[in-house]
Amino acid sequence: MRLVFPALSVALLTITYPTPILAQTASQSTATVTPTISAGMVVKDPQGGTVGTVTVVNSDLLTVKTDKHEAQLPRASFAASGKDLLFGMTQGQLDTAIEQQLAAAQAKIAPGAEVVGLNGSPVGTIESMDDQYATVKLTSGKLIKLQRNALGLAPQGARIGESAAALEAQVSASAATSPTTTHAGAAAAE
Repeated sequence: MRLVFPALSVALLTITYPTPILAQTASQSTATVTPTISAGMVVKDPQGGTVGTVTVVNSDLLTVKTDKHEAQLPRASFAASGKDLLFGMTQGQLDTAIEQQLAAAQAKIAPGAEVVGLNGSPVGTIESMDDQYATVKLTSGKLIKLQRNALGLAPQGARIGESAAALEAQVSASAATSPTTTHAGAAAAE
């Protein structure tokens, strides 16, 4: 799954959700020269400890691999220090922040949460969940049973990689009167 945050993104899962976590780090560093940032650069904390390594450089975001996670962080959160980059958190602090955000995000996918489909169009709400399935009440009132891993995080609840019309068609095509079990598309990333 892939998590995408305005200020932080974690490439562990393909879920998308917002977070306000890492804005303070840019002002915490003291270096003034901006080197050419490239993959392979070491990221250090203010005390000189290793936070991780830059794996990907994209315009305003750097992907940093720690010992546990890979996160996209704003370029403005880093400052140059010789051939290394400085970051305002230790590796442990960054890993903990990511894990807290993952847990908080997963907690939002629960009964009562809104479900959106492709392009953010409303699909319905989660009626119930267990370890393997989520039953979603579609906007039409019909129920559909989905693989739980087909749901990803959206800012307002959950996301699925299919449109409301496609899910309605699956329910209509079902001959059973109980909720349909489907392997509906994996959660769409934006």
